[in-house]
Amino acid sequence: MKFVVLISTVACLVYSQRPPYAGTSHRYPVVFPQYIETALTTAEATGNVGNRIDTESGISTTIRVPINLPVDALGDIDLVNRIKTWPRDKQPFWFINWQQIQAHRGDPINTVQTTQRSQQEQSQRRSRSFYKRMFPNFRKDCACSTSLMALEALAEEVTKRLQVMKKTELKEKKMKEKMKIEAEKRERKRKQEQDSNEERSKKKKEEKKEEIMDVVMEEKKKEGKQRKEEDEKKEDEEEELKTNDEEEELKTNDEEEEIKKEEELKTKDEEEELKTNDEEEEIKKEEEEELKTKDEEEELKKEEEEEKVKEERRKVKEEKRERKVKEKRRERRVKEKRRKGN
Repeated sequence: MKFVVLISTVACLVYSQRPPYAGTSHRYPVVFPQYIETALTTAEATGNVGNRIDTESGISTTIRVPINLPVDALGDIDLVNRIKTWPRDKQPFWFINWQQIQAHRGDPINTVQTTQRSQQEQSQRRSRSFYKRMFPNFRKDCACSTSLMALEALAEEVTKRLQVMKKTELKEKKMKEKMKIEAEKRERKRKQEQDSNEERSKKKKEEKKEEIMDVVMEEKKKEGKQRKEEDEKKEDEEEELKTNDEEEELKTNDEEEEIKKEEELKTKDEEEELKTNDEEEEIKKEEEEELKTKDEEEELKKEEEEEKVKEERRKVKEEKRERKVKEKRRERRVKEKRRKGN
């Protein structure tokens, strides 16, 4: 059980430093002193691009140091992009080391996520030798080895490359400055053109406004004349309407008086008709009441006769019941006598 726990803890620690999907090859992008001799032999034997050998001088600048990340799977670019988004505290050590190596190497192709430093510090660091900075006791460690001259040549070539990189950087800076100056000139021209266009547009707008104001003033004058003519016409029409209204009022008064007389005559005729109708209705009501009393008397007589018939029927039924009861009693007596006789 202890063995299993130990193995699991070791596996967790290893996974936290370098996960398995990151690959196993190119684990150490830095060339350590103990691997220098073997690296020199391989660099002399092979001349591929991975070793970054100069075709002009024939000397390798780096000893089999991989240019790209220390991962060897096709989908590892996704992993790199994902790790770049992580905070620096949670990034694995191999990723941070690779970033520092690429920054010291001065590789302009690979964009590296490094801490923000000033340009002066970066230029000072690039001027130094890579191996002198990474290994301050480099000469003492390699004193016993036979490849000291080769390592010094490598260091010199690294410094040459750094100088070339400086020159390229200076050229790039000059180009950038020229581009900035050209861009500023273009912006100035564009601003001047914009200002001139704005002034022209303002002048055109002012001219249009003046034309519109003149047209509006003329229209207002025409409207004033039309309004005066319309007011005069309205006054004449109002006077005519007043005279017509007075004549119509007189006519309507005469007609109303005639209508009132006719209505009075109609009301008198209607009152007389109502009186005659009331008398006729009273006579009809009296006749109806007499008929109702007669019908009620007949109904009462019928009800009395029906009650008498019902009473007679009840009496007959009661007599029949009494007879039946008497017969049953006789039969019981006869049966009792027979039982006693037996």
